[in-house]
Amino acid sequence: MKLKLSQIVNGYSALMAVGTEKMPIKPAYSLQRNMRLLQPEAEQFEKTRVDLIKTKYGKQGDGDSYTVSADQLPAFQKQIEELLSVEIDVDVHTIKIVELSDKFEISPVALMNLDWMFTNGETPEASKKPRRRAK
Repeated sequence: MKLKLSQIVNGYSALMAVGTEKMPIKPAYSLQRNMRLLQPEAEQFEKTRVDLIKTKYGKQGDGDSYTVSADQLPAFQKQIEELLSVEIDVDVHTIKIVELSDKFEISPVALMNLDWMFTNGETPEASKKPRRRAK
């Protein structure tokens, strides 16, 4: 599945938050597998972001802290947006939303950041068919 780096970074954070919840074994397996797949990409993004600050856009403050000055912020943000728009092919597992137990809780923000991972249980072809309205 092709995901933008922004989906991977946000999805990894959401997976780390959701990953502490108890759930049935099948979706738990898929979640932990996806965590392992997304982790290197999320960590590489963070390393690149920090390197941009340290070497190109930031000024060193006290100790090891760096800040991006207001005049450098637009250029820094543009580089980050370009980076986050990169598409990466990742072999993620999808989860049927009905497989999650009623006791499993997820925040709306986490659900939004993981929407690419959940399916409604239909095949991709079936979900594209127009639905008939009840009369």
